[in-house]
Formats: sequence, C-alpha cells, structure tokens
Amino acid sequence: MVPQMASMLGAVVLLGALAHASSIESLTVESFNEKVVKVANGTGTGKPAYIPIVMFHQPWCSHCKATIPELEKASKKIADSVAAGEFQLQFPVKVFLLSCQEPGADSICDMHAGKSYPA
Repeated sequence: MVPQMASMLGAVVLLGALAHASSIESLTVESFNEKVVKVANGTGTGKPAYIPIVMFHQPWCSHCKATIPELEKASKKIADSVAAGEFQLQFPVKVFLLSCQEPGADSICDMHAGKSYPA
C-alpha cells in the first residue's frame, strides 16, 4: 500500500468516518486503481477528491456476509449525522467492496488484506 494512502485510510478508519457514503459500491480489479489508489493519492493535486474506505471480502465468508449490512447501516447513520450538521468532514468518504474471489484480485487482496477476512 502506498504510505500516503495507508496513513490516510488508517486515520479515517480510526476516526470511524464513513460519512457522506450513501451507498456501498462494488469494485472490480480495473476500477480499484482508478477509484481508490489514484483518488486517495490526490491524482497529482495532493488532495483527494474523497477518502475511499475498502472492505476486502470473500463471498463465502460468514463474517463478511454479516459485516456488509452493518457497514451499510453505519454508513447511512453517519451520513445522516453529517447532513444534520452534527459534525463536518474535510473530504467526503466513499465506501467500496472488493471481492477477493474476483479474477485478478489476488495480488490486490494479498497486498491490502492479507488472508484474513473481512479486512
């Protein structure tokens, strides 16, 4: 993981900032680089368009299956709090899912999630 992206994602996760995420979008191997890596690194501007949060999962994983609806609920609740003016974020946040069973996802999942799911 690129150090700037790692620290940015880590800070967001630690803060629990899933705000502005009205839905969770599924990624493909092709869209991961475009929607996560390039955006998190600011695509040359030094500032991200949004902060991406990615849940790496396996479709067979019971913990993953249980986590996805909870992630959706948390995302909506925090987005509602931002909309109500309860707190503000410097950048919007988008939540993504990447299935580690997708063809070609092995190297991405190994690099970012290891072998433990959900990650």
